[in-house]
Amino acid sequence: MEDAAPRSSVLQHPLRRPVRAAMLRLLANIPELLVRQPVTDRASRTGIDVILPFLAEANIPIEHTLTFAPDTGVLLASSYRVTSPPASTGPAQRDTYIALRASFDNTYRLYLTSTYTPTSNAPPAGCVPVTSTRAG
Repeated sequence: MEDAAPRSSVLQHPLRRPVRAAMLRLLANIPELLVRQPVTDRASRTGIDVILPFLAEANIPIEHTLTFAPDTGVLLASSYRVTSPPASTGPAQRDTYIALRASFDNTYRLYLTSTYTPTSNAPPAGCVPVTSTRAG
């Protein structure tokens, strides 16, 4: 059995500013992506939204939004949202719509700091692992 191909070095290190800028330029040329600017994230930082609209199960329209800092290309925030009810409103579509709306209500992620970690197993500096407090 052959060994798996080595991982690209670009995936093992933080992306430098020119690489992030080039990636954003590539994204800007994909016709399916939408761009909204200027926007403000929940931490009051100015950004640029890159939005991928797609149809989820039962043809329910969803948007995945990534918010980037316009000057550095750093990811500021990420979220999913259901954009509208399904075109057809049968019981299955309605149930799926309600379930997706509920599951996407808390998908907004705000990235306040960006730090380098030497391995994918090491938590970022200053992060404390979350432990479960669920009663048994």
